[in-house]
Amino acid sequence: MAKKQAVLVVDFGNSETRAIVLCKKDKKLKERKFTVSNRFAEVDNGFIPDEDYSDDTSMVFNIDTKIGDKNIVGTYVSGEVQEREFSTSFIRPTAQEAKYTAKSTVLSYTKAIFKAYEALADIYSVDKDKLDVEWTVVVLLPPGDIEKGKAKMAELLQNINKIDCTFPQFNKDISLKSVAVFPEGFCAYIGTVFERGVTPRAEFVDTLKETVLVLDIGAGTTDMLIVKDNRVINNSLYSIKQGGNNIVQTLNSSFMRKGVELLESDLEKAVVTGFVKVGAGVEDVSDTICKAKRAVAGIISNKIKTFLETSEYPLNSINKLLVCGGGAMQSENEKITSLSKVLVEQLKGVAPSIELLSTPVQENIVVNEVTKEKNIVKSEVSLRELNILGASIFGERFVGE
Repeated sequence: MAKKQAVLVVDFGNSETRAIVLCKKDKKLKERKFTVSNRFAEVDNGFIPDEDYSDDTSMVFNIDTKIGDKNIVGTYVSGEVQEREFSTSFIRPTAQEAKYTAKSTVLSYTKAIFKAYEALADIYSVDKDKLDVEWTVVVLLPPGDIEKGKAKMAELLQNINKIDCTFPQFNKDISLKSVAVFPEGFCAYIGTVFERGVTPRAEFVDTLKETVLVLDIGAGTTDMLIVKDNRVINNSLYSIKQGGNNIVQTLNSSFMRKGVELLESDLEKAVVTGFVKVGAGVEDVSDTICKAKRAVAGIISNKIKTFLETSEYPLNSINKLLVCGGGAMQSENEKITSLSKVLVEQLKGVAPSIELLSTPVQENIVVNEVTKEKNIVKSEVSLRELNILGASIFGERFVGE
């Protein structure tokens, strides 16, 4: 089979890695989206899951690479087998560790490129073992890490030159053509105001002329930058040590004071739904979450005001606010005001004309599992997907035949 040119766009998040595969088939751009869990555990070499596990939901793979001068060698598991058998001793990303120095990045990337081969196999209708692919990888970093971490991230990924997976069985040398690194936040801006082909979205044409404050809210930090004339203002980069985890921690503290311990996953879900299961009952925690969001938003907005007071772009000169990132935790409960709206309300005290930038609407093809009928469904792009959407728009330029 002729060598294929493909692009893997990767956004290493805190709880999951989001990815998009881009390629061309019959001269048309094709894409596949998927997510992989960022939780892993190291196991003994030769570990084999018992027959209760499926290779659709579990993965065992070997790593032999390095980060800088540090060797990373071992066998790791992910998926259902990790969740059920190694839930107390897992490896995951942390807000304190840079992505380009983290072992979790090596593991997440290996799993993502394995899934990327599966995606390409589906697009081209061939067995993944028969694919010969030259990859370009597009990856995101916080804007403040670009200068220091761009080359280090490229080196980290280039050092991972093979997939050695034992469950399911899959071995493949990775042919990596190049690594492109783009800043988070700015990618979210691109994903909001542009569509495929780097064409401005009709509803955001006026935004191209405005000054936009971008807040990328992660688990432990909020990274800010200002975009003017479609370019990042370099001296506007600033990181604030507040994020989605602070909301989760406030909720957790309220239960710990009552002597109740809850799983982190249940607390994160509660921030979105407004309800949490405690024992045999369900408790409404929407008021606690609203108060936590206002407290976090207050700290973030005060830090922004102080930082911009002496800058070339004071807050009252900014027209639009774009909020993105998984830490924003969009709510499914009408009683819970979104963190985006709370932030813009608080910033209006200094910048009365600032408005929240809406998220774009995209079309998705939904297949009926019974009838196999395909329908196009329109929905707003999730705040956590804006960055990878923008990175994939940048990534189009690398797609070959």
